[in-house]
Amino acid sequence: MKENAVNYFDKYYLLHDKPCIDSEPKSRNGWSYTFQDSVSNPITPARLANLFETLKKCNAHVTGTAPNRLPQKKLPLFSFDELIGISGIFGKSALRILCHPHKVKWQYCNADYFKPKSFYQINWIKVIKALYKLSKLDKSEQRKQLPNYPELFNVSFKIPLKVQYVVSVNLEIKPNLFQKVAFLGYVLTILRKTKNSMYLGFILNHFKDIKHDPIEVRVVRFFFKKKLNMPSLILAYFGTNEHPIYKNYKGDL
Repeated sequence: MKENAVNYFDKYYLLHDKPCIDSEPKSRNGWSYTFQDSVSNPITPARLANLFETLKKCNAHVTGTAPNRLPQKKLPLFSFDELIGISGIFGKSALRILCHPHKVKWQYCNADYFKPKSFYQINWIKVIKALYKLSKLDKSEQRKQLPNYPELFNVSFKIPLKVQYVVSVNLEIKPNLFQKVAFLGYVLTILRKTKNSMYLGFILNHFKDIKHDPIEVRVVRFFFKKKLNMPSLILAYFGTNEHPIYKNYKGDL
């Protein structure tokens, strides 16, 4: 299999930012990197079927509202980037595994027995106390300690409106006005940040290739296509011209 000849792919058919050793996953963002690569390097039906089997394994025995990042690996907890990646790779077929976002109030968390709550059901006193404790730690330590603060899960794992927009388009769910405004605001501010600009470029390119390319995205693409030098952004992010995402990229906003 051609993809497996490149050691950036793991035994689950997921792509990573660093070379994999003995086909073991090298990062925690395999779904995200696989999605980025698929924008210019379409996933074959056979590999897509294998990836879907991987996703089913990630969801096996999960009692929360999101699959694990990797099979039989609970930590680190699920992320927004992985949700974008999964929905981008599988489209609305992802809903065969993923909970429908409206049913879980856009709260995706794979912690054991996690239950989505409305704004009024959250114990905000506990949330504030937990946030105060975490504020005393540096950012890297905060991420490590987050699983120890379940009172924060309904807040921390609430998908932001800008991400809701992207996932909605991927899943062929009509975005609402608030999601559209949030995404457009994100576009206007994120272009100043190199790494995030790259991910935005992949999203815009992906939308161009789907049947329901939103009009607002077409407008964004028209005005910013000259501002995003994707090959340079990809090279700066991965640090090598040997990475599959750099080698395969053929997009043009």
